[in-house]
Amino acid sequence: MSAHKDHPFKKFLMKWVWRVQQIGAVSTLVITAITLTLTISEKIEWRIGNPYIPVLLTFSLLASVILSLGWLWDRKFQMWKAQNEVNVERNPYYLFKQTPKEIASYELLWFPMLKSHAAIADRLHLHQEAQAVRQIIDRYGGWCKEQVEMDPILKRQVDELSDYLKSKGE
Repeated sequence: MSAHKDHPFKKFLMKWVWRVQQIGAVSTLVITAITLTLTISEKIEWRIGNPYIPVLLTFSLLASVILSLGWLWDRKFQMWKAQNEVNVERNPYYLFKQTPKEIASYELLWFPMLKSHAAIADRLHLHQEAQAVRQIIDRYGGWCKEQVEMDPILKRQVDELSDYLKSKGE
């Protein structure tokens, strides 16, 4: 694992790429529908008094086809599920990088519970089991600590989430 390096320009650039991508799909469809409408309306022989009515009808037809294809893509083919699976599989960090929710849940829920189990095991003279639980805490606690130390943004997010959860418990 390499240490996280903060690249503000790269992050700034990727944020703008993401913003363009978000609106890109919709704007591309609208521009395509308008372009096709204007191209097709030139070829249409029938005119209904007003030259704009066939343009609006053609645009409505094209928009209906595009929306129908989108509905099929979503509901019938459910391609978004496969896309999300590929997004997770192609993410180079999904195996070792933790999210703030994971770290907060470990630190606020699982580690205290495991520590109490180790203490109970000690009281019951199950020292081997207690030691095994402590090794788990040390291993995964170290992993969480390493994640937070490598990424100052993750540290801030974990701290904010932990503060929020603690304030909810009060």
